[in-house]
Amino acid sequence: MTTPRDLSRILDSLPAADALLLSPLIEAPAAARARRMAARDDALRAAADLIEGGSDYARACALACALGGFVAGSTWRAHRDADTLPADATPLYVLLHRALRLNDGKPLRWRQALNVLRGARTPCNFLS
Repeated sequence: MTTPRDLSRILDSLPAADALLLSPLIEAPAAARARRMAARDDALRAAADLIEGGSDYARACALACALGGFVAGSTWRAHRDADTLPADATPLYVLLHRALRLNDGKPLRWRQALNVLRGARTPCNFLS
């Protein structure tokens, strides 16, 4: 019999995009959400690396501002459900799009972004 641990190992062996696609179908909801949030956090950290700024705080504020602006703009509405983005999309655009799709289109505020950048996401903001 296949255990949840076995399923998790199988998903871990798949490419990340495939694991995220299959995870909600075969994992418990909490495990699927944890996998999705980990992928979101990875995308946010990669996006923050592209944002110039000295401190984690400055980069978190800039990241939160970029996410909010991205959602408020018309491009998010146009590309919300797109699996592929235009060829001229910048790396930051691609990462913001990925993070927002993994977070159900909800931008993070600066404190949540700071917690993600510092690897200190708590159960309180795990649900956002």
